[in-house]
Amino acid sequence: MVAMQARRGATIAAATALRGAVWQPDDKTGGDRIVRTMGDTLDDVAWREQCRYQLERDVMTRIKYGFCHVHKPVLDDTPVRTFATMAEYRRWCDLALPAYLGYRLASRDQ
Repeated sequence: MVAMQARRGATIAAATALRGAVWQPDDKTGGDRIVRTMGDTLDDVAWREQCRYQLERDVMTRIKYGFCHVHKPVLDDTPVRTFATMAEYRRWCDLALPAYLGYRLASRDQ
C-alpha cells in the first residue's frame, strides 16, 4: 500500500510539473501513462491518476469504500410502513419527513 501511495504521489507531482507536456513514466512503474491533450487541466490529469490508483485496489476494498450509508431520520427508524393509498403516503411524507430529504410536495408557485 505504501508503494502505491508513493507511486501515486510521484505520478501526480510529475504530471503537475509538466504543464502541457506528455508524461510517460519509466518501465519500473508498470508502464502506466498519462498523456495530456491541449485542453486538459492539471485537475484532469490528477483525476485520471486517481482513477487508476483506485482500480489497483482489490474488489472487496472498492466495495467497502464505494458505498456510504447515511442515516435518514424517520425513514430508517422503522423497517416497514404501509399506506392504503399513494395520497396517504404523500401526505405522510409531507408532514413527517425533513425537507432536506426531498420527499415534500412541490410548491405550486414554482
